[in-house]
Amino acid sequence: EAVESKEARRDLVNLALTSTDFFYPCMEAAWAVIFNVKHLLAVLHARVLSDGGEGSSASTSMSIAELHNDQVFKHFRYYAARITHLKVLAHDHPPATLALARSFLPPGICHIFPKLKQLVWLEGETCLLRGDIATFLEQSPAIESVALRFDHHQHLFPGDITLEHRSFCRDAVIQLCDTVSSMRPKLKYLILDVPTHIPVPSAILTNFDDLRCVELQMCISNSPPSEGAMLINRPQLRTLERLELLWTVDSNIRSLPQDVSFSNVQYLAVRSMEHEPCQTFISDVNLLTTLTTANLTMVEIFFLNLGGPSLYNGSFMEFISPLTDRSSLRHVSIVLTGHRFDFTAHDLQTLTHGWPALQSLNLSFEATPVQHGAIPDLQDTIPRIPSQCPGLTFLHLPVIGSFIGQPEEAAFTMHPVSQNCLRHLSSDVLTVQHGILDIAFGLRWAFPDLSQFGPPGKHTVWCEIQNLVCALQTKDFPVIFEHTARRMRDNTYPGIP
Repeated sequence: EAVESKEARRDLVNLALTSTDFFYPCMEAAWAVIFNVKHLLAVLHARVLSDGGEGSSASTSMSIAELHNDQVFKHFRYYAARITHLKVLAHDHPPATLALARSFLPPGICHIFPKLKQLVWLEGETCLLRGDIATFLEQSPAIESVALRFDHHQHLFPGDITLEHRSFCRDAVIQLCDTVSSMRPKLKYLILDVPTHIPVPSAILTNFDDLRCVELQMCISNSPPSEGAMLINRPQLRTLERLELLWTVDSNIRSLPQDVSFSNVQYLAVRSMEHEPCQTFISDVNLLTTLTTANLTMVEIFFLNLGGPSLYNGSFMEFISPLTDRSSLRHVSIVLTGHRFDFTAHDLQTLTHGWPALQSLNLSFEATPVQHGAIPDLQDTIPRIPSQCPGLTFLHLPVIGSFIGQPEEAAFTMHPVSQNCLRHLSSDVLTVQHGILDIAFGLRWAFPDLSQFGPPGKHTVWCEIQNLVCALQTKDFPVIFEHTARRMRDNTYPGIP
């Protein structure tokens, strides 16, 4: 059970109250992750008023020595020093509260949050920054990750937002990022979650010196900010190892390489939730993958279309060609719903040949109908893959088939595959001409460690194969007999002479 859950916290508190031996380790765990800074500030309610940070009559009448030894402030300092992950809603605390609490620190204690590593900062209004993130950063010397999130509810109707308002919001985002970069230029992780109708220049990343991981949930632009939020021209950010992007129709992804070098990128993820498939998305992703190097080990590309006609994009190999020589790739996941490509067994062989270190391959899109012999085949294509990718454990393809060519090929046969680690085999479309029981027996024989066939929870041919393989493993003969009888009634299997 996660420590962050209410039940786990309640159990920790109850355990802490049972013995002094349990108190400190339980409090260490309970206060490590705090989802709202109000829980911490509530400890000060007896001493500090929420009226802008002014001291109460109790605290102002106490001497400095009494403040340092006061139990309320001792508790506050102790709990604050345990926090490693903190979420702050900017409008939930008076800006001067931490500044006042800092004045209560005794000699020898310099920071309120000495262990804080991850800060999630939520601004309720994009155009008006209410919080004082600088104080939190100043009091957190060990911080490594900052997530800046802006409320999206104000931008549900983008048609009502004027250009002036967008510019004002953009400048506010730049101002907040500039505050973070000026105080923590060596930050390792940065998340920007901004309403997509506010264009934000990617040049804000160049203000950081050592960013390793960046997640941009925003509309990237190359539009210059207003005079009040000028950006200093700095060289490319060259330390980036992990990059996650949200793509929108208004994004200017092509401006990103001006500010970010892809030479060290090991993980690249591009996602989109647009309502209709778009050719621009395909070309932009193709550009970004071209910029990657042999350091790339993981790629995730998702376009989740809600429905409607599919968009034909030609050969899948042309789209994926920049990645075919990235021999260090271990995980590849490309899900393009609403997009249609030409995809053949030869294409699959080319990919696996170029990715010998591959451990997981997930390809999902609409495949253009081709001749049966060109579709990845269960008997011929699939058994060859483990020899090219010995470490492959997960394989999902747009289409897999099992076809009867010549009459002498009517029987479905497979041989044990050596150097085999495959645990999952599935496809969007499965077209079979052989008997399903024969296929299940062949797969059980060729891939004895396979445990999952097809997408879980769906009633498809894959699901029937899964049930039959399990029945063969456990010798559940009633399931096998019931399947055979049902298929004989459907004339799928010939009658017994």
